[in-house]
Amino acid sequence: MKFPNAPFQSVITEASQKLASVWSQWFSQLEWIISTLVMSGKTSERPTTRLWEGQRYFDTTLGQLVFWTGSQWRSAAVGYYGAFFDTTNQAASAINTATAVKCNTSNGHWGVSVKSTNKFTVDNPGTYNVQFSLQFTNPDTAEYEVDIWFRINGADVDYSNSRFTVPKKHGGGDGHLIAALNFIAEMEANDYVQIIWSTPNVSVIIETIAASTSPVRPITPSAIVTLQQV
Repeated sequence: MKFPNAPFQSVITEASQKLASVWSQWFSQLEWIISTLVMSGKTSERPTTRLWEGQRYFDTTLGQLVFWTGSQWRSAAVGYYGAFFDTTNQAASAINTATAVKCNTSNGHWGVSVKSTNKFTVDNPGTYNVQFSLQFTNPDTAEYEVDIWFRINGADVDYSNSRFTVPKKHGGGDGHLIAALNFIAEMEANDYVQIIWSTPNVSVIIETIAASTSPVRPITPSAIVTLQQV
C-alpha cells in the first residue's frame, strides 16, 4: 500500500521541524551545562545569571578558582572562614564558673556559622585557625585574673587555657585588658568550637564600649572571633 506523496511528505516535514526545535533546545541546554563546569575568563567576565551555589569559575585575572556562594563569588584559595563579633556586654553566670563567649553578628562567613550564639561550627572537615579578641573591663578597686580556654564539641581541649590579669580601676576609670589568642584545631564536618572563660568576680565583664571622639573612634565590640581554614 502506497501513501499519497504529498500528505506523507508533509507529515515527515512537520515532525522534523518540531523535533529539530526540541533537539536544538536540548543541545543548547547541554552546551550551557558543560560550559558552566569548565568556564573561565577575566574577573569582569564572571557570569551574573543562572547561577547556583557552588558553581565554579576559573578567574584568569586572579589565576584562581572561585565559587558562587549564593550571593557573591569567593576565591577557593581562601578556604572556609567565619568572622564574628558581639555588640553586648557579657558577664559570667557566677564566680569561677565556665561561661561561653557569645557572638551575635557576622562580618562575613563561608562554610562556618555560629549556632546557639556560642558554638562556632564548621560545615566541612579541615584544619582551622581559631582566633579571638575579648575586651575585658574591671570596675573594681582590685585586679582580678580571668581564665580562657577552648572546647570542641563540648569537651575541654587539653593545654588550651590561658590566664590574664585585668587591671583594677585607676585614675577614675575602669581597668581594661584585651585578651587575644589563636588556636589550631583539626575539625570534622559539623564540629564546633567554643571559647570559655571564668572569673573570680562577676563585676569583671567582657564589655562593648561605645564610639568615642577626640579622636573619633568606632565602637569596640565585646568579642571578636574568627575561624579560617589553613
